[in-house]
Amino acid sequence: MSSGKSPTNFKSVIIRQRLEEIRLRILTGNHIDFEADRQKLKQMCDQAHEIGDTDLELYAMNVFGVLHANTGKISEAYHIYEEGARLALELDNRERWVTFQLNQAVILYNQGQLEAGRALFEGLIPTLQTPPATTENMTRLYVSYGNLALLCLETHDYDGAERYGRQLLDHWDSPEVALIQQERRATMVGTVREVLAAVYCARGNYADSRAQAKLLLAASGKESRTSQTISAYLAFARLAIFDPSDEVDPELHWQQIDSIIAPRLAVRDVGLWGVGSHDLMLEARMYHYRGEMQWARRCAEKAVEILAALDDAERRQIAESFLAELPSRQ
Repeated sequence: MSSGKSPTNFKSVIIRQRLEEIRLRILTGNHIDFEADRQKLKQMCDQAHEIGDTDLELYAMNVFGVLHANTGKISEAYHIYEEGARLALELDNRERWVTFQLNQAVILYNQGQLEAGRALFEGLIPTLQTPPATTENMTRLYVSYGNLALLCLETHDYDGAERYGRQLLDHWDSPEVALIQQERRATMVGTVREVLAAVYCARGNYADSRAQAKLLLAASGKESRTSQTISAYLAFARLAIFDPSDEVDPELHWQQIDSIIAPRLAVRDVGLWGVGSHDLMLEARMYHYRGEMQWARRCAEKAVEILAALDDAERRQIAESFLAELPSRQ
């Protein structure tokens, strides 16, 4: 399968730049207006088709899927990625086919199909490690490592979570990682620090866990990343509960989390979708695994509140099913 790149013209360049701006905004959860963004992306997809730039058309389809995935419409996103992969094969575009496959793996993970998601990611790693080392290839490779770290954390494979998570940090100064856009690198390293903070806490390495949480909080404030700020306070709350030497009341950390969520929830900010569908539910499952049912319930209830406000019936049902399986309050 070839790279499938189409000849570019001035209009293609302008559309590609606009697509990249929208994609980065969606990925960071900033100022998403689903309907307005959907219309823009649909128009750009049509424009790419009209000028015969097949690679640009596939890229627009991918961003269209990202919009759906990052606003909770994961079933629709999966179908978009599935159609994109089929079209990429038909157009002999290897790079876009890999991207659609990776995004399907993300959806499998979000749907709780952890083993299937991990198998798909790991099956694509050898392809992603094959030259050339371009910005796109390196981004996909290290995003995959981050997702594999999260998947391993979910299944309590802490060695795997640390191994995949350390890939980015251990190669941080490499020419390959330097190719990745700064905005994406910041997002990736945030994910890695979330994972490592949880892994070290689970192992009882509380000092290392706290160091990762502090780095995450410092970076999130500098970059104005709401979800990473919340993840940092979730990590601090976790330490306050499990670390015998931590004298801070976990309620103080929870109040910080609530103060960040509340104003955004009032305006139904879709940027909270990842917090409700992923961050809080991952935290709830970790508490459940370690027998902290009160905190498992608390995180899941906050997830339900967010998902209800965002009208995400599918993920809300998953969170409510989790709640139903918890022991009843004493």
